[in-house]
Amino acid sequence: MRRGLAASAVNIELRAPRLDELGELTELINRDSQELYGEREESVESMRMWLTGPKLNPETDIRVAVLEGTLRGYADLDDDPHPTYWADLRVPPSESEDVRIALADWVESRAEEREGRVLRFHTASTDE
Repeated sequence: MRRGLAASAVNIELRAPRLDELGELTELINRDSQELYGEREESVESMRMWLTGPKLNPETDIRVAVLEGTLRGYADLDDDPHPTYWADLRVPPSESEDVRIALADWVESRAEEREGRVLRFHTASTDE
């Protein structure tokens, strides 16, 4: 398993998102969908609802990847239903593979801590 190698190799910080960076987080999610599909997917308000809604706790269920002071990726983990966990991983194609690996490793580790038995990823791709 590669856990932790990507984050330490390029100094990627994984942390919970903050409400004061909703604009930057929205831009990250939209850059991902723009690079993949040519369209914007989220608004600041929809991201606010996502981070403050009852389903996910940002402190325990969501991580953003920060590199050189900039948000580079997003991941969340949701048990639905336990012990099945769903992961949503958003990293624009133009970003380093190390960002994807660091976030995927966090998701896997967090699911194991919660005794998840099945982990399913929601990912986006332009591959047919």
